[in-house]
Amino acid sequence: MIKAVLAVLILMSTDSRVQGHTAPLESEVLTDPIELRCGAVIKEWRGPTKDLKQVQKLCDLGVKNFHSFIKEKGLKARTGKFSYSLSLIPADSKYRSLNDLKYRFYTRIQKMILSGYTQHGNRYIFTISNQNHPAFDVSLLHELFHAMSHHYGVYDSHKGKNTYEKLCEDEVLATEFTLKLIGKR
Repeated sequence: MIKAVLAVLILMSTDSRVQGHTAPLESEVLTDPIELRCGAVIKEWRGPTKDLKQVQKLCDLGVKNFHSFIKEKGLKARTGKFSYSLSLIPADSKYRSLNDLKYRFYTRIQKMILSGYTQHGNRYIFTISNQNHPAFDVSLLHELFHAMSHHYGVYDSHKGKNTYEKLCEDEVLATEFTLKLIGKR
């Protein structure tokens, strides 16, 4: 029994994988981050396709329509230039990918397979990098909404509600926003 425990401890101590560091590691950061007109900055981009025009178009579409959508919903948002970091990464569960729940995203509350995830603490949008995937456009627009909701104070304006209710309300708004914009592409 003691030998088995020691073997596990030795294996654990030789594991060089980083746990809980969601932002890109230094080796994953693009040499030249890509600043989009919408205010997002692509800092990590790993995957099979890299069509900057598609990402630029979706980001512009989201930012252009955010404030009018919020106003239409009777909500208020701060003004100013949007700014968030963006990581486009493979959707699989391999080390450092979007669904790596063992290391990169082990603290993520949603333990299901996702095509996108927004983390407000470090101001990052993580979304699938496969632009040929049917969920790519939807995922990017949806996560962009969450980032803008946080950035412009909409998320925090859901007064008198606990965190779970705020998350649910923001999810409903993000879904409505995304569905509305998908037809405008």
